[in-house]
Amino acid sequence: MTTFQQRMPLGEQLVEAGLINQAQLELARREQQRSGVRLTRTILQLGFISPDILADFLGKKAGTRGVDLRRTSIDPAVISLLPQDALRRCVAMPVSRQNGTLTVALADPFDVTAVDTLQQICELSIEVVTASERDILNCLDLYYSTGDTIDQSIDKVLLEKDAERAHAQTLEPARVDAPAHRARKFPRQQRRLVVAPLCQP
Repeated sequence: MTTFQQRMPLGEQLVEAGLINQAQLELARREQQRSGVRLTRTILQLGFISPDILADFLGKKAGTRGVDLRRTSIDPAVISLLPQDALRRCVAMPVSRQNGTLTVALADPFDVTAVDTLQQICELSIEVVTASERDILNCLDLYYSTGDTIDQSIDKVLLEKDAERAHAQTLEPARVDAPAHRARKFPRQQRRLVVAPLCQP
């Protein structure tokens, strides 16, 4: 990254790279001022750029490697090093640990405040890698409840649905052979209604 690019605001870098146009950038800045949300998230929310393209762009500009969290299995011991609320605020996901260094995927690798915050919490050095915001948030939902990768969680859901269908099929004969008293029929004579005359002639 050149010194000029380091000084150039991120929005202008996106315009220069042809990923968004100037009108979109101005609209995103106005929306950012209104909502107080980070510019990158605002651009994503407005649909001006896809999460994967933005993550790839930011990773290249920051000189960090990208990770595909959808194909990454993470040790539960690594996940336990950082609380979920802090990770959601920072849009971050711990990936692995080696000795005193924790590798963390960030949606915005330029977010030094997020890096400092996470480092103070875990008391480890932070190595930053890049992943899309969408994948990070999906992983936070999945790993902090099941510990599986996204693909494994999808497989679990499909297996559970198959098991439910199989269970329903085993119950079907029982509904057919229900006790006879539910469909009990009475003789025709017992079903006759006797209507008393309203008055005598």
